[in-house]
Amino acid sequence: MAVAAAVGRRAVAERRSTRIRALLSLLVFSAFFTQTRMLPGIETNFGAFEVASVAVFVAFFFIPGAMKLQGFHPLTATVLAMVVAAALSQLLIPSERWKWSLVDLSILTFFFVFVFVLHNIVVLNRIRPLVFLRAATFTLLLVGPWIAYQGLASGGSLEAVGPFRNRSHMASYMLTGFWLTLMFRFWPNLSPRQRWLSHVPLVFCLYAVAVSGRRSVYLALGAGLLVLGISFLAAQRGRRLRFIATAMFVITFVGLFYLYGARVFPRASFFQQRLAAIGSDLRNAFAPAEEATGEASFIALQRRGVLTAFRESPVLGIGWGGFYRSQYSPTGHEVHSTPLRFLAELGVVGIALYLFFMAYLLYNSARLALTMRGTPFGNVYLSMALALWSMSISYLYNRHVTERTFWLLLVVYLSLELLAADYQQYLRQRRATRAAAARRRRGAPAEALPGSSASR
Repeated sequence: MAVAAAVGRRAVAERRSTRIRALLSLLVFSAFFTQTRMLPGIETNFGAFEVASVAVFVAFFFIPGAMKLQGFHPLTATVLAMVVAAALSQLLIPSERWKWSLVDLSILTFFFVFVFVLHNIVVLNRIRPLVFLRAATFTLLLVGPWIAYQGLASGGSLEAVGPFRNRSHMASYMLTGFWLTLMFRFWPNLSPRQRWLSHVPLVFCLYAVAVSGRRSVYLALGAGLLVLGISFLAAQRGRRLRFIATAMFVITFVGLFYLYGARVFPRASFFQQRLAAIGSDLRNAFAPAEEATGEASFIALQRRGVLTAFRESPVLGIGWGGFYRSQYSPTGHEVHSTPLRFLAELGVVGIALYLFFMAYLLYNSARLALTMRGTPFGNVYLSMALALWSMSISYLYNRHVTERTFWLLLVVYLSLELLAADYQQYLRQRRATRAAAARRRRGAPAEALPGSSASR
């Protein structure tokens, strides 16, 4: 009877685990299709991902034992503080401008809800990062060819961006996809077929980033590839060859695409032009607004508008979402730089929260990479740290907290953090077991556990 009950419980647990993995895979898939409109006439970023997220959250309540709040993580608590500050700042925005500011507030709130709920699901159900990484990798097997086919079929149109809104959107999302695929590729005990298949989404991610023309993303990817090429020294002995091979494959593809890609892909010539001008553009970007030209003038004008807004409202800013089409925005656009956006719209309070958020994330990603070095997961954690550190360069100019794939990357980080804690506990238990076995072999008495009768 007891055996039958145990088998029944195991079967229930397996069915629950299968349902959870399926729901989370659906969520990852939808993250790369945020621009698929689900509500016609709504001119916002609410689309397939938001609908899928709500559906998944609701479904979890119907899976027995799958959903129970476990508490706050420092990162989710910081995002909640951002939401509170953004909500209070709405009092600073004129009521006629609430149409845009409340949408921005709802996106930030959804960011908190998404990460908070997913973190609790991960902790309660001990979800491993491989669930998210595999789903992202296989989703990119669809997204990547879609982008490449559109580029070829259109004769090299710069607006051929697959399921994404524009080139900027595509570049940021596919850069995140690149790092997620790289982590999947380094996962231990992966089948050779899946490991070789991961080359395909890696290539498509690099292609999408290259043809996007987004120089801030180029800088982020370039910094990541540079460190990737030399960080084999930090890789675990015995796995360095795999790390070197992957790094050389990625770097070689980028080099060949830059030199010869235009012979096949018309959009590769755009990549050559944008990359060649990146040095002068960087110098121009830091020039005064009256001296900057081209795209650099846009950056300089936005920077001047942000500083004006901060001087007038230094504590809580001009209000979350208040920069867009305001008197502070010379171009009428929202602030593209995430740190500058927090500075202008949430003042000292907002920028302090954002800097704490990023400092915690970057410091702990590096700490985990060092802690897990020498384990079978060492290259995965090293790739995760490279992803967060290199992508933080892109966030200096690109949107950050509104990118759904960053939310996904953050959940992967949280699940890796949990895996590291579990693995370190496993190592401690194994060392304790081996030490006890060694003492028994020597005939020495085992140490009494605290609270046992032998210790009294």
